[in-house]
Formats: sequence, structure tokens, C-alpha cells
Amino acid sequence: MIILTMCLSGSRRSSLQEQCLLKVSEEIIRLSAFESECSRKDHEISVLQGKLTEVTNQLRLTNNDDIVKVQAELILRLGEEIQRLHRVEEEAQGKSQLIAELREEMQRMEQPSLQWERTVGVFTQQDRQSSHSEMELEAPQKMCPETELENRAQAEHTRERDECETMNKTLIKELEEIKHDYMISTVNPVSIQIWVINEMRLTWRES
Repeated sequence: MIILTMCLSGSRRSSLQEQCLLKVSEEIIRLSAFESECSRKDHEISVLQGKLTEVTNQLRLTNNDDIVKVQAELILRLGEEIQRLHRVEEEAQGKSQLIAELREEMQRMEQPSLQWERTVGVFTQQDRQSSHSEMELEAPQKMCPETELENRAQAEHTRERDECETMNKTLIKELEEIKHDYMISTVNPVSIQIWVINEMRLTWRES
């Protein structure tokens, strides 16, 4: 009886040991699978970190290229603006010289014209006094030749003077507009730097 009990007890103990070994084996398998999964995930994380570093470097290079591109465009634009302002300044100087020449021409035209008007007025007055009786005999609608000549000369002078004044006013107006545009377009270096920074910020936001 004692032997049977011992045998049963040994059999149970062996069964428990087998169960424990089976559980341990299962746990070892589970841990091995978990370790393998962790290793695989570590590898994936390492690959992703490498890709992230590569993308970050590419973005930095792209941003640097964009900055260089924006700066080059701004420099080119500023160079074109400077050339345009030089042309405007040259045109303004040319028109100023033309205005001065027109004023001198007007003065030269006014002097002989005034002298001509005084001479014509003297001769006309003398002719009117000497030919007063003859004019009374002529038809009322007939115009005196001297008066007609005077009117034509005065009309021609008035027309030329009006044309010169109109041209002078037009040129002066254009000159003022050019000077105004030049003053507006002229900026100091600080304003240029601020403008460049703002352009770069806008470009970064759009990208």
C-alpha cells in the first residue's frame, strides 16, 4: 500500500514537472517571439530615423536653395530698378535742358515780337491819320491792309506763343511726375533689407 502511494505520488510529481516544463517552454517561445518582434521594430525605427535625417537634410538644402534663389531674384530686381532710375534721371536732365532751351526760345521770340508790334503800331497810327479821308470813302466791309497785316502777325505770334506755352507746361508736368516717381522709388538700404526679409518670409510661407 505504501509502495502504491509512493508510486502515485511520484507519478503526480512527474506530471507536475512536465506541466511546469511545458509552461516554461511556452514562455520561452513567447519571449523569443517578443524579442524577435522588438528586434524587428528596432530595425524599423532605425531605418525610419535614417530616412528622417535624410529628409531633414534635403529640406535644409531645399530651403537654402530657395533662399539663394529668392536673394538672386531680389538682387536682379533691384539691379533692374536701379537701371530704370538711372534712365529716369537721364530723361529728367534731358527734359530740364529742353525746358530751359524752350524758355530761351520763347524769350527770343517775345523780344522781336514786341518790337514788331510797337513798329506796326506806329506805322498803323501814322497811316490811319494820313489816310483817314480815303478810308471814309471805302466800303465799310473792306479791311485796311495794315490792320489785316497786324492782325495776321499778332495771330501768328499768339499761336506760336500758345504752342510754346502748352509744350512748356506739358514738359514741366512730365518732369515733375518723373521727379515724383524717382523720389518714391528711391529707398535707403535699411528699407531694402526690410523688403528683402519680408519677401523671403512670404516665399517660405507659400512653400
